[in-house]
Amino acid sequence: MVVKTKIQVNLAELKRWYIDLKQKWEALERLEPSESIYYQKYVVQGTAFGWPLQNSTEPHFQNSPFCRSRTGQKDLESLTYTTFNHYACGYAEKVLSYFTEAHLSRVYVLESGFEWNWHVDSPHSQRMVIAIETNEKSFILFDRNKEDKFHIPADGYVYVIDSRKEHKAYNHGGAERVHLLWSMQSKDVSKYLNNEVLL
Repeated sequence: MVVKTKIQVNLAELKRWYIDLKQKWEALERLEPSESIYYQKYVVQGTAFGWPLQNSTEPHFQNSPFCRSRTGQKDLESLTYTTFNHYACGYAEKVLSYFTEAHLSRVYVLESGFEWNWHVDSPHSQRMVIAIETNEKSFILFDRNKEDKFHIPADGYVYVIDSRKEHKAYNHGGAERVHLLWSMQSKDVSKYLNNEVLL
């Protein structure tokens, strides 16, 4: 369900990148509100928001934030969201560039009190995640009956979430939960599971 890899990042440096990203976004908010993406599909309660770090190479979607384009016309997991945009700079770009098959990379922020409903992201891909900021009351669940809970700590390691399975997430702590995450085809994830790397 959730697997910890041996791939480690410099968490302090990643946090500095995120703080800079957030400050830039706050400065742009009044001028370019479309730069922020609000994820309301399958929301039980609360607010989640984020930034796409890769754009599509398909002309129709190049100027569209990927989550605003989820109209059912195309399966966005199959699109080529592989071109880094201006948010994916510095250390974050270095981290993401290591995963050559990464697509749909983004930052997700779950505010305190946020809760997703049960859902499946894609039958073909999985998520790789680094927790930048979190709290002990932030969990991912995979079983409606047993409600086994997985907490991804902000320990600087990359985790794999099998998002092909039905799951939900919530943040019941008093602080934001911030994840850097990206999608990878399931056949490609296995290439990285045993890599022991410090990025």
